[in-house]
Amino acid sequence: MSLWLYINSVYYFIIFMNGKSISLVLLPCVNDCWLETASTNHEPGVTTIPNWRGMAVRAGKCFAHSIVAIPEIYCSDRLPMVEQEQIMSTSKSLLDIRGIVVIPKLEESSFETNVSDNIHWTPETANNMLTHWLDHLN
Repeated sequence: MSLWLYINSVYYFIIFMNGKSISLVLLPCVNDCWLETASTNHEPGVTTIPNWRGMAVRAGKCFAHSIVAIPEIYCSDRLPMVEQEQIMSTSKSLLDIRGIVVIPKLEESSFETNVSDNIHWTPETANNMLTHWLDHLN
């Protein structure tokens, strides 16, 4: 199995290749939810969700014979409730994007963020997440 991580200033995605089978996991940036709301007082549907929908469509065209997946968005329960609600609302909107597989969340007990910012995953969470995605795609 090959694993590739692609990062640019807008999108993150991981490509899993197993023989001739290709799976593409799109990774929406949680900061998109907060930045849009904080800077414009808009709901995520104004730009974030259409941007993610466009990302899924472009990924499907570029990788026409692959599985395109987006994991549900996780957030720390230590974040302010307003931010948690915004992230959860955005995560639910992913279910409406056609042509993608939504990877369900990890068990809460397997998800932790760094205490310093409550956003970035711990190394253990990253490993748990990768294993969870691979299990789901196989």
